[in-house]
Amino acid sequence: MTITVHVERLIVEMPALTLAERAALGRALERELARLLGESGLGAEFRRRSSVARVRAGTIDLGADRSAGQAGVQIARAIHGPLSGAEGPR
Repeated sequence: MTITVHVERLIVEMPALTLAERAALGRALERELARLLGESGLGAEFRRRSSVARVRAGTIDLGADRSAGQAGVQIARAIHGPLSGAEGPR
């Protein structure tokens, strides 16, 4: 099975991120989400659909001392929850 995820908008409220930090956050998010989906796949609700308009990951406390890479991993895990069936699509 091939899973394609397109993130149109991601709102991250961290102190001003440099371009390098934004890139690190994006790479970490992509790697971690791919790893998680590779391990567990999609939840039943998502397997029945060909596309989903929106997935809400909720609010995540990233903390002031978290690196952009660590934030990317935490965001990926929050996105994975609904995709894996922990919460349904919205």
